[in-house]
Amino acid sequence: MTTQMLSVPSSGCALPGSDHTPGVVEQQSHEQRRASHGGLATEPAGALGEDIERHLEALDDEIDALQTMLAEGTRPWYQDAAVVVSVLTFLLSLATTLFAYVQADWQRREQRIVADRVELRELVQRLTALPRENAALSQVYTDTLVVGQLSGLIQAENALLAKQATQIIARIPEHVTVAEYATVAGALSLSGLMEQSLQLYVEAEHHIQDANDAVTVYYGQGFLLFNLGRISEGRVFYQRALDVFQHYPVSSIAYRARTHAQTELFWAHAEMNQLQCEEAARHLREAEHHLAVVPNLSPSDPIAQQIVQSRPLVERCGKSAAAAGSGIALP
Repeated sequence: MTTQMLSVPSSGCALPGSDHTPGVVEQQSHEQRRASHGGLATEPAGALGEDIERHLEALDDEIDALQTMLAEGTRPWYQDAAVVVSVLTFLLSLATTLFAYVQADWQRREQRIVADRVELRELVQRLTALPRENAALSQVYTDTLVVGQLSGLIQAENALLAKQATQIIARIPEHVTVAEYATVAGALSLSGLMEQSLQLYVEAEHHIQDANDAVTVYYGQGFLLFNLGRISEGRVFYQRALDVFQHYPVSSIAYRARTHAQTELFWAHAEMNQLQCEEAARHLREAEHHLAVVPNLSPSDPIAQQIVQSRPLVERCGKSAAAAGSGIALP
């Protein structure tokens, strides 16, 4: 019996005389490899030949799969659907996290603003009540020593609360009204903190909304500057108060007249406190002229009553100034 020997090339080995380099896989199509298989010297026969044929076909399939994987691995990342989906998922997660953080931070700030506004409102209410309590002490107590001690406690509380309110205003300046600025500034001036009070009025100027706000701010600045001895600067702000309706027009003649009369009255007292008696008398007369324009003015009108009460004070101011100039002390 003659045994037929099959000559099968080994995969990945270089044949003698060939140009192939060992270790380098040559990319061939399935058909090309099948054609090379057909070029064997002897056609496989019987069961052994069929096994070899199936084995070769399996190797061809594996080679095709490997070549496909290598081809896909050379594609850019943005052409890989799985990579693109992963990147988009990450970006969406990052955006969601950032949005949640920003929203939470905004809510915390809003809550803090609301809490500061509530605290400031309570402080302003207390600061408004303290002068009334201080004025009522002499009516409740007859002992001047007790009145002095209680008045000192009220002044200490006033200074403490005014400083706390100033700190809150510094945190939320855009959420504070001119009336609140003026109340805290007035409390600071009552405690002798003139410079801090003046600074609050300067800040309040940026929040003026109408004529009422403007005259409140200008009155306060004029009063403080006079008390600090800066008389010429104080006069500038009282004049601004008189000019307020040029910037914030008001149609009511009575309202304009009463506001001007009040401004002139405050100005007169500021001049009088600095012994500028002639100027005080002139502004008191101007206050009377403005008030005379108000129709149907009642004699019990508060401003009219203040003017009446101020006349003897201005007269006494003149005598005090004359005495001060001559070196004579008034009784």
